[in-house]
Amino acid sequence: MKAKTDQGPESPNSVMPDYIENLFSLMDLVSSADIATKFREDFASCSIRYGDMKTIGRGHGIVYCSNQKSGCRFAKKCRSASKIMKQGREKARESASKTLSDARRAME
Repeated sequence: MKAKTDQGPESPNSVMPDYIENLFSLMDLVSSADIATKFREDFASCSIRYGDMKTIGRGHGIVYCSNQKSGCRFAKKCRSASKIMKQGREKARESASKTLSDARRAME
């Protein structure tokens, strides 16, 4: 996994740069709360090891994605879930179309 990191915080409880905060957002999504908290504490105490964080995050990301794929396969087989997904697709397309047309008008 490649991700931009730095040498770590210079002083305890320093502010996270946006690219480090993005890594933590991914950890919050794919890992359990205690693991994400552990790395946040490591960052706050200036003892974070980004390599360990990325290795654990990669492993949890693979599990998370495979679970999402199997959930999608199950949902496609379920008739009511298919109906809900179809409605969601239609709403997303309408919203995207509106956003694109607004952006085009703004650029003119």
